[in-house]
Amino acid sequence: MRDSSSTTGSIARDLRRSWPGLLVSAVLLVIVFAVVDLEALVDSLALADYRYFFPALLIFLVGLGVRTFAWRTLLQEAAGPKKTFFALNEGYLLNNLLPFRLGEFGRAFLLSRSAGIGFLRVLSSIAVERIFDLSLVVGVLLITLPFVVGAQEWARPAALSMGTALLLVFIFLHLLARNQDRARGWFQRLQQRLPPLRRIGVDQLDTLFQGLAALVDLRRFLLVLFSLGLTWLLVIYHYYLVLLAFVPHGEFLWAAFGIGVVGLGVAVPSAPGSVGVVQGVIVAVFPPLFGLSPAVALAYALTVHAFYLVVTSVLGLIGLALERESLTSVYGEIRTRIRPSQKVERPGTEEKPQHKDP
Repeated sequence: MRDSSSTTGSIARDLRRSWPGLLVSAVLLVIVFAVVDLEALVDSLALADYRYFFPALLIFLVGLGVRTFAWRTLLQEAAGPKKTFFALNEGYLLNNLLPFRLGEFGRAFLLSRSAGIGFLRVLSSIAVERIFDLSLVVGVLLITLPFVVGAQEWARPAALSMGTALLLVFIFLHLLARNQDRARGWFQRLQQRLPPLRRIGVDQLDTLFQGLAALVDLRRFLLVLFSLGLTWLLVIYHYYLVLLAFVPHGEFLWAAFGIGVVGLGVAVPSAPGSVGVVQGVIVAVFPPLFGLSPAVALAYALTVHAFYLVVTSVLGLIGLALERESLTSVYGEIRTRIRPSQKVERPGTEEKPQHKDP
């Protein structure tokens, strides 16, 4: 058990090291609240149609359930649905509170220990999940962009082209999973010709291939693709329902485009939970493109972001309570796992996780 004061000190040091992200969030929040009339913001929040919030919450929870199914499929059902669901939300909780997106390592550690799975195996599945997510977010953004800017004459051909390109990306992932030895050889030859690629070690490549192993089976690959695609469709519908609470004439296309820009925006270094980035992106995009006032756009951004932060944090806390874990102890374990001086385990040689007595 790590000393809690030592762990608290490590958290403080990490927060100090993450000052560029904290600065980005602070600047964005200052700009957003400087351009928004606060009285109009309060009026927008007060006049919202709260009847949309309950179905929005249900859709959000269903989306979490579908994502749990997708992650379990990547793990080849090595963990039960309950453990996978709570580990997912525990990771989100850690991302909401800690810098550097340590929640991804957190949920890998927690699930590996509770389900008796190798840490690198779980982490590699998360890496593959993120590749799918990034591809889907970029696809949603590029498919909706022509319709949003009003280029109707080339919107449909552009959307069809981007959809085809997105499909080719997923086909490439499937073929990569089925031809790992050949791909490893190609990559090593590329490393000899392109020095920057030498920064990627064999261990990192093997970790990715371990996650791709679940995609060798075509049926499993299609299940992952379908379930993650459905997850993002549900997230868009959630955004749409919250939008209707503030803008009765809001369109589904607006929510889809909003997901695209927010999905890319949160990749920018920021405070934990992407605070400031979500608000800054929506306030920057929705008023000029969709004719909303900055106050309404900010009210929408604050609400849809609060949905995510509150729901995932509550579920994450429930998961930690069920496993009798604390945030400080989990954080200490994460820092131990990713300490640069620690030797990286090769796939298949991980030490068996120790199970805690209930």
